Amino acid sequence: MGQVAFGNEPSHPIPYLYNWASEPWKTQEMVDYILDTMYSNTPAGIIGNEDVGSMSACYVMSALGFYQVNAADPVYTFGRPLFAKATIPIKRGTVTIIADKNSTNNRYVQSVTINGKPLKDGLFFEHQEFVPGGNLHFVMGNTPPQK
Repeated sequence: MGQVAFGNEPSHPIPYLYNWASEPWKTQEMVDYILDTMYSNTPAGIIGNEDVGSMSACYVMSALGFYQVNAADPVYTFGRPLFAKATIPIKRGTVTIIADKNSTNNRYVQSVTINGKPLKDGLFFEHQEFVPGGNLHFVMGNTPPQK
């Protein structure tokens, strides 16, 4: 991964920056690689130093398929979900994440919607869109989508 020290928390957003460069498939490849090789379900299964849960939180958010790159801005971008379906209870309801056709071979996001609507610029959504509960829906495929 070049000079990126993913075991250090300031590096967590770096794989997601490809979304700002209009190359989201690179984010998906990097997130897939990181989740597969740098975490495991063993006592030593977290790369780097687990500072107050940052490493674990990065894994959980990334495994769900989205990440907040800037902690001061309540905007999320997507990566690559690991699950076909996940339900998260929140204060006023639930958030359901569905990834159709998700598998180790289908790691590329073909489309994604929140509450039935395309994401802003195709890549971003705001925290307020989750506040009342809702759905984040991915359709996965085995190649990056064509522009």
